[in-house]
Amino acid sequence: MFAPYAVYTILHRDRLDAIAKSGKTAQLNETKRWVTGRALHIEAQKQGEDMVILYGDASHCSDLLYWGRLTEIQIDANGTRYTVADLSALSLKKTQELVLQSTNRRIAKGFIKPYAIVKTPAFIDRRLKMQHASASSGLERPIRSFTQYWKQTTSNWHDERDQKLTRASSNRFKSRGVQPGDKIFIVGILDSEVHLGGFLVVDKLVGFQDARKQFGETVWDATDHVIAREPQTFYKDLIVPMETIRALRFEGDKALVFSEPGKLDTQTLRGLRELTDESAEMLQSILEAQEAGDKEPAGQSLLDLSEIGRLFGDELVLELAILRRSDLSETEKQSLVMARRGQAVFRNRVVELEGRCRLTGVDQIEHLRASHIKPWKDSSDLEKLDGNNGLLLAPHVDHLFDRGFISFSDCGDILVSQGCESVLSAWGISTTMNVEPFRVAQRPFLRFHRRLYGFEAEASSRKSAP
Repeated sequence: MFAPYAVYTILHRDRLDAIAKSGKTAQLNETKRWVTGRALHIEAQKQGEDMVILYGDASHCSDLLYWGRLTEIQIDANGTRYTVADLSALSLKKTQELVLQSTNRRIAKGFIKPYAIVKTPAFIDRRLKMQHASASSGLERPIRSFTQYWKQTTSNWHDERDQKLTRASSNRFKSRGVQPGDKIFIVGILDSEVHLGGFLVVDKLVGFQDARKQFGETVWDATDHVIAREPQTFYKDLIVPMETIRALRFEGDKALVFSEPGKLDTQTLRGLRELTDESAEMLQSILEAQEAGDKEPAGQSLLDLSEIGRLFGDELVLELAILRRSDLSETEKQSLVMARRGQAVFRNRVVELEGRCRLTGVDQIEHLRASHIKPWKDSSDLEKLDGNNGLLLAPHVDHLFDRGFISFSDCGDILVSQGCESVLSAWGISTTMNVEPFRVAQRPFLRFHRRLYGFEAEASSRKSAP
């Protein structure tokens, strides 16, 4: 079992190749002191977990080359000495697929830091499970996942006969290297919405004549046919949320194409496209949530909310709690759900821009609130989602800022309302501190906040920001 967090670092390909070829553990040195990494490694050992290390290419940092197990981390005045075992190559993986522990956001393009703490990616856990499950069969390749586009006539054909997903047809399965164990997600586009029909796990790949012998005249005229290991449910009206559509990534870190804002290009999902592991996980989670709903006994809840949170995240828990309320109309429920999703988008944007609480310095995102600078009720629809209209604040600081007890000048000086000095002193916040100049795009929102709570005159007397 792997620890939830991993170390990301960089090394040149030739050195990694040599270590992997030797098949031995390797002891390596870094000039940076991996203080957080060592603390997390100690905790992982206490929990009986392995900690992963991921290597990017030191030449350009955009490709992930290898991963292994950290067996030891030692720190001294000169830096870090660590030991890595079981080094294994990665293919078609990008550094940008990793999620930073500090921001809960994917690593940005151009990230060149030689050390970071990241969430252990899902594809590492799946690779280990794949190795265990396939040891007896000799299968050592990682599972690959694809989307296959079905026209509306095809999905109607399935729905009218109330059939399970037992097979799929294409002229490209062989040429794309589809093999037993791979997953095929069935998708379609209708009225600019992506419909997810379900998935199947490939048991075997056969030609047209063999497929026709097994399934009869209903087989589609194609050269390649995959047969599922076991029948899977087919969904006709399962729509993929827009935020998931925008997050989906395919081979080569490619995203879906929009012909105009909010409208998918009708050709963007055509044919057979290989998904990244994280994107396959997104689609799988949607299907698992749908399956849980289908199995709901009359008069009972879908799943225990804590279990749903563990499987699918807290945002889904909150949405389900709203949808289960009996005191709201369907319109009110949908309005609340959309507001929740908007808040999640806003928070992610603020995290990406700010990264920490300016007053306390806390950078553990789970302990911070994304606070609107210009109050939500006074903001336009665009301003409500604008990351520049937000600050990441510790809860007690958020209280002070949201209620107008404090504000900030453009150059970063804290502005304190009369009578609040003792509260700030008790909380260890200096009334003369500076939190660094604010970005130009933030300043109109700060000006609104200052005017709303009567700080503008004081701010004008302070030194202006550059």
